[in-house]
Amino acid sequence: ETMTNRNAGTQDPGTLVDGSFEIGRRNYASGYYYYTGSIDDVRVYSRMLSASEVKKLYQLGAGAMVSKTPVKFGPLASGSSLTNNGLVGWWSFDKGYLTNTTATDRSASANHGTRVATTTPAAGKLGQGLAPESGYNSGYVSSTDSASLDVTNFSIGGWVKSDYSRMGSVVSKGSYALKIGGDNVPYTEIVSAPIATSTVGSLGSNITIHQMAVYNGKLYAATGSTTAGAIVYRYDGGSTWTNVGQLGSYYRATSLAVYKGKLYAGSRTPSNMGTVYRYEGGTTWTNIGDFSSGVYQLIVYNNTLYTAAIGGSAVYRYEGGTSWTAVCVGLLTCPSSPFTMTVYNGKLYVAGYSSNMNEYQGGTSWSSVAIPAGQNGITSLASFNGKLYAGGETSSTVFRYDSGSWTNIGAVGTGQNNIGALAVYNGALYAGAGSASGSKLFRYDGGATWTDVGMGNTTAILTMAVYDGKLFMGAGVVSSVDEGYNGDGSISSYGSGAAVFGNTSTPLNTGFNHVFSAYDGSSLKLYINGILSNSSSTSYAVSTTANGLFLGSSAGSSGEGLGEETMRGTIDDVRIYNRALSAAEIKKLATAGISTINKTPAAAGPAGGKKLATGLIGWWTFDGRDLTANTSTDKSGSGNHGTRTGTTAITGRIGQGLKFNGTSDYVSTPNMNIAASGATVSIWFRPSAGDIANGRIIIGKAANGNTYFETLNATTIRIQTDVEATLKNYTVPTMSSGIWYHLVVTRSSNTTRVYLNGVESTSGGQTQTDVMILNQIGRYSSGGSGFDWSGSLDDARVYSRALSAAEIQQLYRMGK
Repeated sequence: ETMTNRNAGTQDPGTLVDGSFEIGRRNYASGYYYYTGSIDDVRVYSRMLSASEVKKLYQLGAGAMVSKTPVKFGPLASGSSLTNNGLVGWWSFDKGYLTNTTATDRSASANHGTRVATTTPAAGKLGQGLAPESGYNSGYVSSTDSASLDVTNFSIGGWVKSDYSRMGSVVSKGSYALKIGGDNVPYTEIVSAPIATSTVGSLGSNITIHQMAVYNGKLYAATGSTTAGAIVYRYDGGSTWTNVGQLGSYYRATSLAVYKGKLYAGSRTPSNMGTVYRYEGGTTWTNIGDFSSGVYQLIVYNNTLYTAAIGGSAVYRYEGGTSWTAVCVGLLTCPSSPFTMTVYNGKLYVAGYSSNMNEYQGGTSWSSVAIPAGQNGITSLASFNGKLYAGGETSSTVFRYDSGSWTNIGAVGTGQNNIGALAVYNGALYAGAGSASGSKLFRYDGGATWTDVGMGNTTAILTMAVYDGKLFMGAGVVSSVDEGYNGDGSISSYGSGAAVFGNTSTPLNTGFNHVFSAYDGSSLKLYINGILSNSSSTSYAVSTTANGLFLGSSAGSSGEGLGEETMRGTIDDVRIYNRALSAAEIKKLATAGISTINKTPAAAGPAGGKKLATGLIGWWTFDGRDLTANTSTDKSGSGNHGTRTGTTAITGRIGQGLKFNGTSDYVSTPNMNIAASGATVSIWFRPSAGDIANGRIIIGKAANGNTYFETLNATTIRIQTDVEATLKNYTVPTMSSGIWYHLVVTRSSNTTRVYLNGVESTSGGQTQTDVMILNQIGRYSSGGSGFDWSGSLDDARVYSRALSAAEIQQLYRMGK
């Protein structure tokens, strides 16, 4: 890699230059000296290695190979030291343990889950996982309360692949939860049984707390005042709030949202102009868009940031930079005077001072729903236990949205005017109600019953957010035109609890991460990929409230306007223990999903004598030691060596792979008979950018036949035998350009099956009885037809038998 330019002639060779260690060149008095060739696995130690250690490093490269046996792990694996001890919930989501309606609990506690709404099986870290939200569809897995899940000490977590576009829960029971923030920081929170109330600060008189949000392990508050201006504060514990900057000359910071690792804030002027800002740290905010109407709400929906402008009846979608696209302007179905937004059942809802609530249909399309009779508007929205709830602007009444109609679930107390905020805390729905003379906090206890829990401010509760195991409330005044209206600047908390956030300097990696938390009654610890990320000393007694359990979601919105519903991404191998696992036990769970490298040269034979060598008749690793300029060695021992035409050696999925240009690159081999009676083809592939939607041939046959394996589109693998009429399509989870995937095709008893990343296609086995001959990797026929493979390939194998599902999983894990 070429580094940034250095000042030639000023440094001796082999020294640190400008704080960078250079690999591949040196700075010498007469100029730069560059290395010609390839470099791999560079290491620097702060000690002198012994001769035996140097030998060991050499052996890693001289005879290294991926372990061909699965890692022993988990409570059901024989020979594992990690037993059933304390395991009260284990949802693997693997085929055989996941039906259309249920997710089997593989522990002995029988806490089986129900698949609610739309959840999608997806490639997991240890086989099949589950995607709670896919596109505009969303769902979750729920399990009813049981004594086994009411734990006081615990360990919770699993494998998580999150796009971190917004907050999402991996595991949640109200009293304990593991979540991934929109800032890509995981955290665990616990709620304690004894209830405490506290005033945690006052930001000054005549100040409204418009909205609060959790970012990088801290609570932030957006405030407004006709005198103090639009200021955002950070909570630093106790009653300390730190000013982190004013938003231009604006007088109200109206909204906050955490989106793809950054904090965003909306603002408005007295003349009702608006701007959205992005927080850069310290007291610095960057303007990312101006609007002709005041910005009143920000929310993350379908992996994108949206804003609603009050007074202008408009909603905008963020496109990056300072670019925004209007998705609703001036239409009859546009939200009028939008005041609140939420995400429910995969849809974006907007409401305010209007006779309608609006549902976003995508593009610029909206539908409208009449608000409850007798209400002048809707001032708050939240999801709770799979339903949408709305706080009315009149008589402090809360309504539940039931498939197109509204159900009145009661007025909260007497003398209150409106519901300024709704939030879910410890598995229950709370409403912040108020009038100009005072406010109260109420808990929903079912039916039409609301219980005054004894909290409130001298002005109305305008916003709520769950943070550090407590429910925080900010004071303000609900008004469609809030010029001249201010709160008392107070912020209060309700409840008891604690939280531990992951180290913000080391966010989650791209792809799967093992996120696990343990609580032993005195210390709450969070581990990422088997390594302790952070801990917090706390001695709270975890509440045993009879709440249901949610996987991939929570009981509902933990704050106003968060857009929190289901987690975007994939979860796998989720577990709950009724004890705190040791660091070693958590490390063992984390390493269960990591392929191991043998530290000694492989024994004779292509797979070290292991079972995966049986029936192997073609194996092209594309590794450096197995390639020449013109050939690719067959490591199976069958002598089916390949001939390279073009192709470029690149970093592969398992060692080195080959890159194909899509027009003239391929590897030819002798004829490989993929018999209908029993055969397997396995290969890793990575499509080039923009090519996943185009039909591209991974493996095929030269002239005199049409056999090929093709990525027909992002969700389809096509398998063609020599007879065109037997072409079959196999549905697979959505594939993307630039991502490695493992494809396995098996034939047995005239039935063809397709597996992607270890998971069988939902199309199941399909009958294909005809001859299937393969002799080209990266194209079929004579090539040049626009179907040649564009992208990378690695570790191609052919077997003369059909591998079992377990063996296919084994192959897949070798490249994970």
